[in-house]
Amino acid sequence: MMRNVHSRAIGKLVGQPMAKATRQQGITLIELMIVIGIIGILVAIAAPSYSQYVRTARRAEAQQELLKAAAELEKLYGRRGSYTGALFTDDISGLSSTQFRVGPLISRDENGTDGDYAMSFSDLTASTFRITAAPIVGGPQEADTQCNSMSYNQAGQKFANGLVDINGDCW
Repeated sequence: MMRNVHSRAIGKLVGQPMAKATRQQGITLIELMIVIGIIGILVAIAAPSYSQYVRTARRAEAQQELLKAAAELEKLYGRRGSYTGALFTDDISGLSSTQFRVGPLISRDENGTDGDYAMSFSDLTASTFRITAAPIVGGPQEADTQCNSMSYNQAGQKFANGLVDINGDCW
């Protein structure tokens, strides 16, 4: 008897159409917060890597400028037998016959705007030179403490922060 009652109850449930489930449209606030949290985590991981990449790229541009200036100095030495008279200047109109423009005072980006490093000489004699690229004060490269200033001399030695860069950490 139990069996019949139970069978009838199942039959009534099976025979009746199911109510339509209402379909949810859009996203809930919790789902949105989860997505925003995941994006935040990804940005927190990627931002320092991107900043280091940009810093390294700017450093490479300054190194390129140093090597171009060294090549110009070698041309000067080949013509005159001396490195004296070389200048970093933006104004080439005021140069005397004993002066030679090696490069601009400030590295330039490809669009002509000021770059991130100021260029200068030290130890400039008839037979020696040392070219240094130092970050512009207040510029983005000032935070590059690993390779704050970079130098190159007539012997082809590369320097970082005043010391020979033996391991090639900056060069």
